[in-house]
Amino acid sequence: MIQGIHAETISFSSYADACEIALTPGWPWLGEAGLQGSREVNLGGVPPRRVRLRVSEVQAHGHRTICSIELLEVDRLFTPRIQIELTLQPHGSGTRLTVSGLFARDLTRDPSGDPEGSRHLANEYARSLIEKVADEIERLKGRSEATGAHG
Repeated sequence: MIQGIHAETISFSSYADACEIALTPGWPWLGEAGLQGSREVNLGGVPPRRVRLRVSEVQAHGHRTICSIELLEVDRLFTPRIQIELTLQPHGSGTRLTVSGLFARDLTRDPSGDPEGSRHLANEYARSLIEKVADEIERLKGRSEATGAHG
C-alpha cells in the first residue's frame, strides 16, 4: 500500500447531524448490502468501479469524528485495495469531510506497475466516495427534518 490519497468536501449538514449518520454501524444508508456486513458502492472514476466498502472503526473525539474504511474489489473478498480515514469536523454551520489514506500499487491493473496511475485513480475514487457520503448525509437529514415538521 502506498500513501497518497487526499480529498475534501463540505456538507451543508451540521456536524451533529453528520456525526449521527456516520456513527450508524455498518453505514446501511450507503450503497447496497454486501457480504459480511459490507456495502457495495459504485464509485465514479475512469474507469468507474463497483467496490465493497467496509467501515472497520468509527471514533468520535470531541470536534472530530474519524471513520476507518477499507475498499475492496467485489471479486476479491479479503484484499483491501484502498484504506482511508474519513474525518468529519465542524465547518461554520456545516461539516468538513476530508479523506486521507493508502492505495494498492496495482489499482489500475497496469502491467508496468506505475503507481502514479493508481494514485490518480485512488484519488478519483476517494473524491467520488466523499461526495456520495456528503450527499447521503444531506439527503437523510433533509428527510428527517421534513418528517419532523409533519409529524
